[in-house]
Amino acid sequence: MSYTDVIILFILLAILCTSVLFVAYLSSSIGKDFKKIKKQKSDLESKISEMAVKSKIMFEEEKDAEKFINNFFAVSILPLSKKILIAFNSPSCRSAIYSFENLINVELEIDGKAITSPSLSGAAIGGLIFGGAGAIVGGLYKTEKKKIENVSIKLCFDDLKFPFRELDFLKSSIGFYLYEEALIEILKEAKIWHGRFLTILETNKRTYSADKNHTQNLENFSKADEFIKLKRLLDDGSISQSEFEKLKSKLIN
Repeated sequence: MSYTDVIILFILLAILCTSVLFVAYLSSSIGKDFKKIKKQKSDLESKISEMAVKSKIMFEEEKDAEKFINNFFAVSILPLSKKILIAFNSPSCRSAIYSFENLINVELEIDGKAITSPSLSGAAIGGLIFGGAGAIVGGLYKTEKKKIENVSIKLCFDDLKFPFRELDFLKSSIGFYLYEEALIEILKEAKIWHGRFLTILETNKRTYSADKNHTQNLENFSKADEFIKLKRLLDDGSISQSEFEKLKSKLIN
């Protein structure tokens, strides 16, 4: 074996060793990241359970409860208790429990662009509600070469302490292309939760409308009752016609 062959062999061995070390480091790093994410999810699961216990919410009775947990946040919708539980991993974001009736707005954002924005076409909004991932992002980007880095749902509550909450379904500096399976799954999940919050909002609107109509009916009934009393006073001579007209005018206005 010549001197040149020895040098080449040495270089090849060095490359092989470096590759093995790199793969080992990469595997270790991925393993650590996976354990970290698993622990974050476990911690959020515990937070949600503790919040429910403190508020005397019985999870076992909530048969139709919905829950989602990633490494950023945990959210649970409890139809029986009419509560929304939100917990965060970040110490700067306080966890909280909201009543359904306190939800006043919801938006789904992709890279900071609200898909419910009036600037978007109806097709873009329809794509979000009825279409697949391609239809969702198609309303915002006209190319599959665009990487998506952020997908979030923004909630607004009638609450002075914590009125705004942002649920990050995707928060990445690397991003994903439209055709990647990971992004498709994230968009599907975000779309489902966006729909759930919209359902709560719509229920709130119907309830408010029904309550308003009920109140109006009671007011009308009360006015009719007062009018009958005034007419009786007029008929038995307790008040004059001019007094009757004046009191009737006040009642109507």
